[in-house]
Amino acid sequence: MLKRKSSSFLSIALALFLTILLLSSCGSPEASASSQASEQAPEEISADVEAAITTLENASTITVKKAVVSIGDSWEVLVDDVKIATIKGEFIYVLGDTYTMRTIAGNIMGSEGEQYRIINHNAILYDKDGNQNGSIKEEFFSFWYKFYINDADEQLVGTAEQNLSLTLSADIKDADDNVAWRIDKKFFAIGSTLTIEKKAEETDVSAMQAVWMTVIMSEIDEAANEDDDDDDDDD
Repeated sequence: MLKRKSSSFLSIALALFLTILLLSSCGSPEASASSQASEQAPEEISADVEAAITTLENASTITVKKAVVSIGDSWEVLVDDVKIATIKGEFIYVLGDTYTMRTIAGNIMGSEGEQYRIINHNAILYDKDGNQNGSIKEEFFSFWYKFYINDADEQLVGTAEQNLSLTLSADIKDADDNVAWRIDKKFFAIGSTLTIEKKAEETDVSAMQAVWMTVIMSEIDEAANEDDDDDDDDD
């Protein structure tokens, strides 16, 4: 019986994947954005990226929404309910997940690459030019999610620690333990929708770092919940 269920599930999953792949090949937003980006002059690309980063860094509230169906993880980044960027994850993972943030025109704003580890999660952050400009590292053996946010020189910029809540919630604090950003996941939303609210007028923890921290924490939490559901089904 278990073998039949497993076989049926794999067949359905394969059919769904092929359908999504076919639909995505027929003019996906990512492909359109990449084509648009390739037609831009270097100065136009630079201006587009700087404008998007400035909008992000000046935001008091940022919303990130995960697509329900996509090839690889896909997120929208919104400021004042206006989409300013997208985040796309690689579909085939080898040594860890890789995510790239792009402007609406398809220009790269930054990226992060998660390092495959058995016990905890680490990610390297990169700027728009592909230069390493920081890292996010999960604390070993912590009961709650807790992460350390570092700059390019591996100096501590801030921490992110899960709050006691019915859904995913966390405070991002600066190196002086002041709350800089607050992450909250919405209860009722199709897919994952999280808000990132700025709590300090001035902080060394950038909005870009706060967004990467939110996406990483959400993906880890989602994977953990799926594992729990699988364990319940096995029981």
